[in-house]
Amino acid sequence: MATSRDFDMVDVATTTRSPLYRSVDLHGVSLVVNTAKGGGECLFDSVKTILASIGIEHTIPELRRMVANTVMKDTPKTNDTIKTWCQVYLDAFRENDTDILLEVAHVAKAALSDDCLSKPSRLSIADEMMRASSYGNEYALATFERTFGITFIVVVPTMHKTEVPGTQGSLGTVNVVRDTGGGTIALLLLSSVHYVPLSDGADSFVWITKTPGF
Repeated sequence: MATSRDFDMVDVATTTRSPLYRSVDLHGVSLVVNTAKGGGECLFDSVKTILASIGIEHTIPELRRMVANTVMKDTPKTNDTIKTWCQVYLDAFRENDTDILLEVAHVAKAALSDDCLSKPSRLSIADEMMRASSYGNEYALATFERTFGITFIVVVPTMHKTEVPGTQGSLGTVNVVRDTGGGTIALLLLSSVHYVPLSDGADSFVWITKTPGF
């Protein structure tokens, strides 16, 4: 079983907080690009692999249920998120933006209803999130962060025109779409809309960072 390993993250290129991209120098750590299921399952399959590497076993449906259950909570933050999703869906619907519609397909029924925050609307969102075709997103990652105490860093290599080989190679300086304040981290590679987990040559998917804060 893989174990967590010490991992220095330094030379942060920006101090600006989310939602801006930021950079971090991995100092030549060689990362392996692993595989994950497609068709909406990639994020959940990646997280499943990462958790299993440290002895936490969950099925993809169980991980989906963790995320889906959160939309039933009537809290200001959850309500704001649902309303934002619905507005994004309606805007994309009017503009026929098929890429965005795919990303927020889970709120289609709620967005077209009279009240996107009603219990039936929330249930429809939760049901859609449970479908294998429903894509995971940063909302799902935030749920997993709170649940498991792991900060998931999403690597977007094209932001620095970094080439990522299909097997193994150093990513050097990369961009991440999530912030970390030190602690336990795991890395995901996002290529187009497909997530895969990143590990090192020793098959470790989780690191303990020594450098706190961005």
